[in-house]
Amino acid sequence: MLNSKNIYDKPREINNYHEIKELSERRAYLQQLYDSAPEDAARCLSLFDSRYEQKDNQWIDKYMRAFMMLLTMNRASGLGFLNNKRKKEVSGYLTELGLDDCTMDSFQIQEWVDFAACYIGSCTSSKAYGSAFLGMITMPDKNIAMKIAADIDTALHEVPESYGLFEKSEPIFNIFKETYFQILEKGEDLWQEYLSSRTH
Repeated sequence: MLNSKNIYDKPREINNYHEIKELSERRAYLQQLYDSAPEDAARCLSLFDSRYEQKDNQWIDKYMRAFMMLLTMNRASGLGFLNNKRKKEVSGYLTELGLDDCTMDSFQIQEWVDFAACYIGSCTSSKAYGSAFLGMITMPDKNIAMKIAADIDTALHEVPESYGLFEKSEPIFNIFKETYFQILEKGEDLWQEYLSSRTH
């Protein structure tokens, strides 16, 4: 289901340090780069620390947490006071995804690409995600791809749009789409098929 092409197709350098899977090692690697590229290393460490936090020797991906919260958010209700509260919550989750950062540089984009690839990869490899009826029936690959597309669309387009916040979420929504196209076989065709099924 996944393309064999690796999104990290360059020799290891500061722009693709995401290849280091162990997060403690990844952070240590970035710290080592201070001597050779202090500004870039500082930026990458800042992004690392805004995305991950360590609790009880376990790393928590705050991007993933924010994405999952957006995925489960109710869309706008007819009640103004509830809408205002939920709009603040949605805006807060988008901020946690790095969308208030005025510096939309290549490092932030690569952080989003890595996050999108991690999410899509974890969904395609998860038995729980690819199961229906309490895990008794496994979904075909195409159905998993459609479900991933629906998750992306819901969390980063439909929910923000229903609170007037799609302009804020659009940069990461576009990154997720492009990553979906790149790492899933026939990703662009699958996305178009998802859009067609959504409108019928």
